Amino acid sequence: MEFWIFVYYNKSLKRLKLKAERIYKSGQVERYKVSGHNRAILLQNDYPLIESRPSKKGKVKWKLIGGVISDNQLLSSIIRELEYKRKGIL
Repeated sequence: MEFWIFVYYNKSLKRLKLKAERIYKSGQVERYKVSGHNRAILLQNDYPLIESRPSKKGKVKWKLIGGVISDNQLLSSIIRELEYKRKGIL
């Protein structure tokens, strides 16, 4: 499933339109590919594992498993938007 996310890049106050796609889902992890004009990153989280627990407690862990991103603030903005979209449409 493909969808668009919008994040603000703090250094230039520019709004970035990025294409996000869930490329893998198992009982333990989900993987998302987020791509811009000429770059892409792969992010992984453990939502399915947390949702399968009876107590459903715990913080979701995200990992950057592919690509390079030098700005941690941009990465956290991307993760925040992915979480928002996931709760709304997935």
